[in-house]
Amino acid sequence: MSDSKALSLNQQPETEWTVISGPLSGTRMKMTSVQFSIGRSHECELALQNDPKVSRKHARVYWDGSKFRIQSLVSQNPVLIDGKPISDSEINAGTIIQLGQSQLRFDQMGSGLAAVPMNAPHLAPVPGFGGGFPPAMQMPSRPPSSSSKRKKQTQSSPFTLKRIIIYGAIGLVLWMILSPGGSKKKNLFEFRTEKQIQADIQTAQDLQKAAEKMRADRLNPTVAERNAQEHYVKGFRDFEKGQYERSISSFQACLALNPDHPLCNRYLKLSQKKFGELVQYHMVLGRQYRDQNQFRACRSSFRNVMVMIKDPSSPIYKEAKTNYMACNSMVENRF
Repeated sequence: MSDSKALSLNQQPETEWTVISGPLSGTRMKMTSVQFSIGRSHECELALQNDPKVSRKHARVYWDGSKFRIQSLVSQNPVLIDGKPISDSEINAGTIIQLGQSQLRFDQMGSGLAAVPMNAPHLAPVPGFGGGFPPAMQMPSRPPSSSSKRKKQTQSSPFTLKRIIIYGAIGLVLWMILSPGGSKKKNLFEFRTEKQIQADIQTAQDLQKAAEKMRADRLNPTVAERNAQEHYVKGFRDFEKGQYERSISSFQACLALNPDHPLCNRYLKLSQKKFGELVQYHMVLGRQYRDQNQFRACRSSFRNVMVMIKDPSSPIYKEAKTNYMACNSMVENRF
């Protein structure tokens, strides 16, 4: 390949993205890749995880050889530029792009973009991190070597080394117990020396430390925050559908994992308020039906309250049950 067609390794494209509205308003992000994806998934290079209306992989930004372009990846949830949906559009410095509830301003930086050919291979960018925008990403200057691949594979399995140590220790203990000593079979019940006892104690302590380390890794705050965010998204969707009882459960699960999650705290209070208003609505409706001698409708309204409350010790539940039984008796007496 000639030098005129090759992408200079010292001339990497650089763009800046600023969130001007939405959950991550004020956040700035620099990208140095010729192609990357935008979406709610943590697998996207430019992640908008705090915006529940953004699709998992919402859009793709790429360099076509002379300018940057953005392509919508979800037809049901389009990308908007100047308030109009687009499927694939050129973007220039200052372009405002809307995805879900978030608006991003695109700014092009540097002059090395002219050296990028349309058929140049796109080098893989560093993947994004969970919990909003990842740090500045860099495109690798050369293809990864075999040693880099081996290192990446090792990092993708954090428990492999620990498991080898644990299995090795267990195998060593079993070998010491079961293997024959010289020409005679070892007596399993013979008295051991103090040195052997101390060695077994040390082995057991090493196993316990390894197990505690594995447990600490499973309780990694990053994993807990990601699971909390999933409960928040589920609860927010139920809240929008009016499923307040289900949304309360999701927001409570979110706060159990991340007690400082601001949106879960806010929407939990809103869900509880809406749920209480819904219960009172059915109570008032039931009393009106009862006073109007519409006992079937009265019975139905108070039964809804009992299903929603579920707690027989609650005063509201007791009142609803008493009225339900009275209306039900009137319905049966009319036959």
